[in-house]
Amino acid sequence: MAFGLLEGLSMNLRTIFSAFGMTTILAVAGDAEATSFEPRDDMALVALDARTGERLWTHYPEKLSQATTELYPDHLVVHGRVDTTTSSKEFTIGLDPAKGTFISDPTPMGAPLAVSDTFGQPEVRLDNGWKLSFDPGNDEKLDFVDGQGNVVWTIQAGGFPEHVTSWHDTVFWEMSYPEETVVYAYEASATMPKWTFDPKALVNVTDEPTHRLHIKVFGDDFYVGLHEHLFLLDPATGMVKRQWNLSALTGVPFVSNTVLDEAFFHGGLEMATLSGNAETLVLGFEGQIIALDRPSGDLLWHADSHTVPYDPYPMLHDKLVVVTAHENLAGPRPPAPPPPALDPSGCSLAGVSSESTGGGSALLILGFVGLFGLMRRSESIRSMRARRHG
Repeated sequence: MAFGLLEGLSMNLRTIFSAFGMTTILAVAGDAEATSFEPRDDMALVALDARTGERLWTHYPEKLSQATTELYPDHLVVHGRVDTTTSSKEFTIGLDPAKGTFISDPTPMGAPLAVSDTFGQPEVRLDNGWKLSFDPGNDEKLDFVDGQGNVVWTIQAGGFPEHVTSWHDTVFWEMSYPEETVVYAYEASATMPKWTFDPKALVNVTDEPTHRLHIKVFGDDFYVGLHEHLFLLDPATGMVKRQWNLSALTGVPFVSNTVLDEAFFHGGLEMATLSGNAETLVLGFEGQIIALDRPSGDLLWHADSHTVPYDPYPMLHDKLVVVTAHENLAGPRPPAPPPPALDPSGCSLAGVSSESTGGGSALLILGFVGLFGLMRRSESIRSMRARRHG
């Protein structure tokens, strides 16, 4: 079964999920003082109204640790992963995007309408046609190649860039090592940055954990996230057009004292993924999902996703947002179906259930019909024997 990601996101789940310490595991839920750690496999796929946060449907796979999704007109393709203490298993399924019900063999064609945001490095191609050639975590420079594969421009980073994106012919990037919180903007062919931006010049995060950034371009808006702080920049100048303290906006602290407390960060991932369209911006933290009205910047809603130590990887299209979440947001897991019933002869009655026949009364009627048939057959056999011996 072949499913296509948007160009530039064609990477396997191992690349996406392994990025930025995704192998971090969670303290056992229910024990605020727990010191032992186990992988999680109790997540669900949840569809929400992007404007209100209302839950539209929930789909619980048998087991799920984390997932990304691709939306097509008639299919939602789910790329899932189940983590154990010794290995990980990946799977792909299809769901009805309107109901969340299972589709046995979806065959979507063409490019998806939307995909989940992830921490993976997408393809970067400038308006002039130059394409980024870069291996995150290994390269200390950013090479751009032309249509023939020739290197036409190189940025010497002086460290290891983490996220790279672009706007027209401008390239944006920030470091993973040495750790800093500076965004660099380079115009094509330049040897010096056009501008730089350091969010720590505006906010104090010195008492918080690691300070990695996540950067994202939507149209002519450039977003920079640092912990609970979000900045909207003019991509041409680097000037701050708007900024949010999401903790103050939602009333939820960034860091929790225990895994049971509501917070953005529980020790796994301190960054958020971002999905956006013209109306809505959705941020996915390991402990919170936050929706903002993009034109006004107002808070629409927020919810406790409790996907720690994983990200909910929001996928946004129109007024539909799909995330992974714990039962805090997903609702309780449906009970497991009962084992097949047996009739007195030992035959399974699994094919006759109240759901498939219309209720227990129908099953009772079937029982009487069967008993009546057996009585008529016995009476017929006795009559035949009497005629033979008469």
